[in-house]
Amino acid sequence: MSVNRGFKLFRNEIRCIINKYDPFHLTNYGAPEDEYDAEVDRVLSFLVNKKNDRPLYEQIKQVFFDSFGKDVLFCNYKKLAKELREVCKKYKY
Repeated sequence: MSVNRGFKLFRNEIRCIINKYDPFHLTNYGAPEDEYDAEVDRVLSFLVNKKNDRPLYEQIKQVFFDSFGKDVLFCNYKKLAKELREVCKKYKY
């Protein structure tokens, strides 16, 4: 598998997980599959670069706060972060 193809699969899996959690319940209202792509890319940056000492779940929460301008009443950031880390292990990131 090429590096590009591997990264595309990795990104797609991260996207699927974030879409599954749907922190703002946007897909319930017909939002497109790419609704969270900007957030997916920011989270991917944290996962791949690992340059921040803050826990991943806090970084994810900040991404959604920055994007949507309000705190998300979403209590599963830790669970989301755990699933994302499992995907990182699978793809060796």
